[in-house]
Amino acid sequence: NRADTYVQISDFKKALQDCDTATKYIEQGVNKAQLAFIYNIRADIYWHLKQYQLSIEYVNKALQIHEETGNTRMVGQAYSDKADWFAINKKFDTAVAFYLKAIHIADSINDESNLSRYHSSLSDTYLQMNKINEAASAGLQALKNAEAEDNPVQKAFIHTLLCRIYTSQNNPEVAIR
Repeated sequence: NRADTYVQISDFKKALQDCDTATKYIEQGVNKAQLAFIYNIRADIYWHLKQYQLSIEYVNKALQIHEETGNTRMVGQAYSDKADWFAINKKFDTAVAFYLKAIHIADSINDESNLSRYHSSLSDTYLQMNKINEAASAGLQALKNAEAEDNPVQKAFIHTLLCRIYTSQNNPEVAIR
């Protein structure tokens, strides 16, 4: 937990040190779910440090454990993380496929807290692919999910995304709304 807190305040050196310590203790036990949690934190640290290859390696390690332990919600999260990696590496079709997998899982388990983020990431990827109609559709779904969740931060992010989409269509009137 302390490592996760250090990530939140961008002290990645201390976060990695705490991950190392936690890993030593967890490896002595039998709780694989805890090890997956540490791998998730490491993946997040390396993502913030723009060390994307290390990040995806830890995403994959965590994903394997989440699949073995049946943690469906975290499998969906790992798919979204993998999609982010493919998107940043301009492999958009693969990114879309992983976002859709994450969305399917979130829908199937009523994981409303992640649906708006998954849809907005999908929307942004479609925008990068210049698939404007798909981007708008996914963005509007993301907004619907964020409103249902009453998440003002996510709603603001999505409104900015929708503005970018409508601006790319040369539709300033809709973008301003």
